[in-house]
Amino acid sequence: MTKLDEPQKLYRFRSIKNDETNDGFDRAKGEIENAILGKVWFSKLDSQNDLLDSNFVIENSSDEEFSEAISAFQKIHGMNTSLYGPKIYDNRLWKNRPWPKAKKREMYWQECKDNSLSWVDRFRKSSICCFNLDLASMVMWGLYSDCHRGFVLEFQVTDNELPVNFISDRVKYFSQRPIVRSHEFVEHSAAHLEQKNGTKRHVPPAFFDTSVRGILLGHKSEEWKFEQEYRFSDIEGKTGFQDLIKWKLVRIIVGKNTPNKIEDCIRSCAGDIPVIRARLHNTEYKVVVGD
Repeated sequence: MTKLDEPQKLYRFRSIKNDETNDGFDRAKGEIENAILGKVWFSKLDSQNDLLDSNFVIENSSDEEFSEAISAFQKIHGMNTSLYGPKIYDNRLWKNRPWPKAKKREMYWQECKDNSLSWVDRFRKSSICCFNLDLASMVMWGLYSDCHRGFVLEFQVTDNELPVNFISDRVKYFSQRPIVRSHEFVEHSAAHLEQKNGTKRHVPPAFFDTSVRGILLGHKSEEWKFEQEYRFSDIEGKTGFQDLIKWKLVRIIVGKNTPNKIEDCIRSCAGDIPVIRARLHNTEYKVVVGD
């Protein structure tokens, strides 16, 4: 995603567990104190309320498709470029083997083929943090902020770059589960390793903006389209509060039905962050903040 495609603001709807006890206070206090520090909560992809979240169908590719994918990558980045570790022909394990170059190449392709599906397991063990693009959504306030009793954290984009283990993008919605050919993971892994190794070489769109990258950690049934979700994914799978330096907390919006005690708690720990109460629009089905 280019900077032009990035949203300027993101919203994180939060609940208070429908009570005014210490649980409600502690949840609000913890969320806000961490958000001020630039930290947001990440949870496992497989713990979400949609059991088919980013769960695509995998079809096995042919040997020819794997060979073409690897050859195309090596034509651009060099014949000795490895997708899974050090340069394959310079590795002592391979260099000292008395095999013809053709056999080494054949075994290299097979290794890439065998390892490509390991990316499926790796990505499905990722952790995610979900945001929304529409503060005015009645459905989001109702479902994710306890029927307007919770609050929303408003973040604004900064010029900071995300760490290489993070992916961010708009969630895509489909009527059918996407189908991915297994050789496409070779292309995706090649692009990701190029980035993570800190090389200055340009990663061609053919290997980065593949259909795989677009749905790996960000697709759902079109039934969820109302969420207008924007997602951050950590492919290392860390959970809990993590530092999201890309975004800065700029405002906190409490719901129309947020208890006064919770609002007082939010204001007491918000510091210089503005706290505003939302209201319902006079004539339309939406939530309004401000004048």
